[in-house]
Amino acid sequence: MGRVPNFFKTLAKAPAALRASVAYYSSLADGVLNEKEREAIAIAVSAVNACKYCVSAHASRAMDFGATPEDIADFAEGRAADPRMGGILMFARAVALTNGKVGEGDFWAANAVGLSENELIEIIGWVGFFTFANMFADALDIDVDYPAFHKALIGAESFEL
Repeated sequence: MGRVPNFFKTLAKAPAALRASVAYYSSLADGVLNEKEREAIAIAVSAVNACKYCVSAHASRAMDFGATPEDIADFAEGRAADPRMGGILMFARAVALTNGKVGEGDFWAANAVGLSENELIEIIGWVGFFTFANMFADALDIDVDYPAFHKALIGAESFEL
């Protein structure tokens, strides 16, 4: 990366919050979901929460793992060409949209693409982590230091290029 993003510069002003965030992230990163899947979840959750900082940051990171601008637009809507990724994103989006009150159909759809209980639990964990990140970035109005992505990705009229 070569630089410290504004998100972490701001988070570092509260060392306990920084340590907690790094511990949470690091623990989940040791799980079974790969980096592209995690970045896609970040985009989907950040789009639900209309967080321009996080959509832009994670869109940039997803491109590092081979995602195209079209993939990113799909991720923001909870879709993907790959059925497994699509299932991951539909479930993550359902968790984010319902504050965790997902329905039986959400579990059925996730199971239909082969997602395990372990993977579903990790997805829920990532939704929680990225929701915190969205709230943090928005509450403190952190300046976006990544290439901006179009407002259509997050459905927010206030999103500026």
